[in-house]
Amino acid sequence: IVKKEDALNSRKGEFCPVVADDNGSTVYFTSSRDNLTTGLKASKITGIRNNDIFIAKKNNAGKWETPTPLPAEINTEYDEGSCCFSPDGKTMFFTQCRTLPGVTLGAEIYYTQRAGGEWTAPKKVVIINDSSKSIAHPAMSPDNKYLYFVSDMRGGYGGKDIWRSLRKSDSEWGLPENLGSDINTDGDEMFPFFK
Repeated sequence: IVKKEDALNSRKGEFCPVVADDNGSTVYFTSSRDNLTTGLKASKITGIRNNDIFIAKKNNAGKWETPTPLPAEINTEYDEGSCCFSPDGKTMFFTQCRTLPGVTLGAEIYYTQRAGGEWTAPKKVVIINDSSKSIAHPAMSPDNKYLYFVSDMRGGYGGKDIWRSLRKSDSEWGLPENLGSDINTDGDEMFPFFK
């Protein structure tokens, strides 16, 4: 039976939930709900408020507490969302869509690491050197070796395809590899994930 979780939903959009612990008591998700830290800047793509990443936890009674936004180092004035975690839960990858006047920028993936209970300042994941192409919707493989993502870079089968890149270190990634025509179509593939 599928039912709406009122404590996690608002009148705005919520999507891309990620359960962040083994017992299902912590969830991160993307939302366009109000966030006083980052203001009410609207997306030039959707016309609605830019998305941010929120976290919600269950209390001792098993009820969801009010979701809270991640800190301003992660939730900026730009559009953030679609996060995932390394298998040990210490690294979070997320999408950010920056906008700069007169510049064509694609979506970008950033990562942040947990240190002393806090997330560090995010750093960009550099897979290709073409900032006009989108690299978005990260999904880390369970063995922590490959970062799967969506991109409109050259060499795909459609508008947006699912690709992967070998993790060489926190700051170094291998050449992107398209997952091929068994996965990708002439349409758009989006939001890969691992269970």
